[in-house]
Amino acid sequence: MNLPKLHTPFGVASQSIFKKPLAFTGLNIIPAKIYSLHLSIIINILLEKSIDRGLFSEIVDKRINVNIRDINKTICFIARNRFIETSTDTQNSDACISLTLDGAKSIIFQESDPDTLFFKRELLVSGNTEVGLALKNILDSIDMEEVLPTWLKNRHFLVPKGEIDKNPL
Repeated sequence: MNLPKLHTPFGVASQSIFKKPLAFTGLNIIPAKIYSLHLSIIINILLEKSIDRGLFSEIVDKRINVNIRDINKTICFIARNRFIETSTDTQNSDACISLTLDGAKSIIFQESDPDTLFFKRELLVSGNTEVGLALKNILDSIDMEEVLPTWLKNRHFLVPKGEIDKNPL
């Protein structure tokens, strides 16, 4: 497929921006600390009830890196007693979970079981696997239909405009 060139005031944009979901094309120009802070706020709002119920107590003070391979982003999540913190400092993590954006979306929207992705080698866990397993069990126990707002359940913002009809989620 021959993708069109995008002419901007800064020159011709890479054709690769057309291959990535629109919601993530700007992450390379946004400073990591800014999107990390916003991600922390969003996660704490969405998971407030789960945090209050103590669902994350098994992994309190554990550093878990999540690497989304196809957008080349890694962020560290640290569960605290009353909130989840994000950090761009990915050194000294207890566990690392690596997967593609599609894998992450399928786990978030509970379309795929993390075990299935793990055995298909689409989800990789390194470091302290007990911490990774605890996180997997936590994610399995959260009812995403209850947690996610209606606009996010729609999911059309996660795919390029021309791909909505071709690849319904």
